[in-house]
Amino acid sequence: MLDDSFIGRQLDNFVIEALIGRGGMATVYRGQDVKLNRPVAVKIFDARFRDNAAYARRFIREAQAVSGWRHENIIQIYYAGEEEGLPYFVMEYIDGEDLGKRMAQHSQAKTLAPHSEVLKIGRSVADALDYAHRHNVIHRDVKPANILISTEGRVVLTDFGLALVTTEGSLGEVFGTPHYIAPEQARSSADAVPQSDLYSLGVILYHLLTGAVPFDDPSPTAVALQHITQPPPPPREINPDLPPAVETVLLKALSKAPADRYQTGAALMEALEAALQSGAPPQTTTLTAADIAARRDDLSGIQLEEYLLEELLGKGGMAAVYRGVDTRLNRRVAIKVIDAPYRADTEHIRRFRQEAQAIAQLEHPHIVRLYRYGEVHSILYMAMQYIDGENLLQRLERHEARRESLPFDDILRFTRHICQALDYAHRRGVIHRDVKPSNIMLGQNGEAYLTDFGLALLTNLGTRGEILGSPHYLSPEQAISSAGVTPQSDLYSLGVILYRAFTGRLPFEAEDPMEVVLLQVDQSPPPPRQVNP
Repeated sequence: MLDDSFIGRQLDNFVIEALIGRGGMATVYRGQDVKLNRPVAVKIFDARFRDNAAYARRFIREAQAVSGWRHENIIQIYYAGEEEGLPYFVMEYIDGEDLGKRMAQHSQAKTLAPHSEVLKIGRSVADALDYAHRHNVIHRDVKPANILISTEGRVVLTDFGLALVTTEGSLGEVFGTPHYIAPEQARSSADAVPQSDLYSLGVILYHLLTGAVPFDDPSPTAVALQHITQPPPPPREINPDLPPAVETVLLKALSKAPADRYQTGAALMEALEAALQSGAPPQTTTLTAADIAARRDDLSGIQLEEYLLEELLGKGGMAAVYRGVDTRLNRRVAIKVIDAPYRADTEHIRRFRQEAQAIAQLEHPHIVRLYRYGEVHSILYMAMQYIDGENLLQRLERHEARRESLPFDDILRFTRHICQALDYAHRRGVIHRDVKPSNIMLGQNGEAYLTDFGLALLTNLGTRGEILGSPHYLSPEQAISSAGVTPQSDLYSLGVILYRAFTGRLPFEAEDPMEVVLLQVDQSPPPPRQVNP
């Protein structure tokens, strides 16, 4: 079978469109999920190894190792199948480039990546590795080509084809890429430990900060032996501008013995971040008690720990949301701050913390991610993923003002995304309880994101039976008491949104919110085709 014979063919729901690249035992294609109308990457086992049982096991193990995981920085597996006796699996498609290409561009331009970019990449890979290690999986091939960077800046660790499931062990083969391989793994893969992956990350950080790998030779065997026997060149000999503390961190990360290295990715990156800051001027823009008193209504320009609040975006029932920047990682964030009137209110503080607890359980592509929950001078805040776009209410109102309905494709897209988000949240024991257009963000990439879990119910904690939610989108059982709320209550709210999207009107309207609630409980909605034939 020719290598490109798959292009143009359909495997189950997936049409193969173009070749992305070939690896040691598989070929990766860009494809399209024709049922979900989304791009995918399809990895197909190479026919040359059809009779190689060991390679086939490794290929299948890659999909099995990560299939149940949900992590922002680890590639997601959607589906696995078989075609003409060849196994394949389908992954999320990352529109961007791999870190190796990014580093080659810097090398060609004789430049180094900014420290903020190094920290962002390092933290993302470290988080992914710590997550994998907690799930008893060692990657064993951490290298720039296996780190993808999307056009939006998301960093994703991929290619678990050499992964070792620690509960199953290894036959002792030597696997990995010589320039990034840990000494113990260069001897035998049976000796690979989580810190072997962190050694590889250390080599990547060394490369990013100096422009060179610590060991290089035309012979892969020679490179592997140098990792085993030679100390790495001090980084400041290559890049004298590095602070001494950074050199100390990198050399510790590249210690020959795993026990002498950082034991977790988080520990490595915390040390590197502190070391890089040791050579930078201190940041002095911090929040004081006087600032709180003087600026109760708008905290723009204030810094909460590493987060600088740039612009007030809006206020909700109990909190204000700001566009901000993470000054350490140099990325946009949304900062939700409990509003001044509620900072001493026990019930509102409880709800704010409950929202953080709810989001912290959820890692899903269509749920806004929580980066950090903190408190400064009695001000509670959440740092979250920033969505560059608008909320669904803004889009609906714009079309309604022109007496237009939303395009069907747009409705189907955001509905599919929010249904996926809600199904995922419900499986994790979280009921949103306030699904409405203003709590659905629409990114410029066409993706929809569910946000604002301020009224979320953690089903294992229960409820005191209060009536919460937005009257126009409230399900009948929730209108009576939140004690009766179920996952289908969220779906009712989404149904109201769809009714409005297709008809341009809400099913129940009245000036008095209580009257709207009573209509939700007692009346049937007008048939949508009576409103929009």
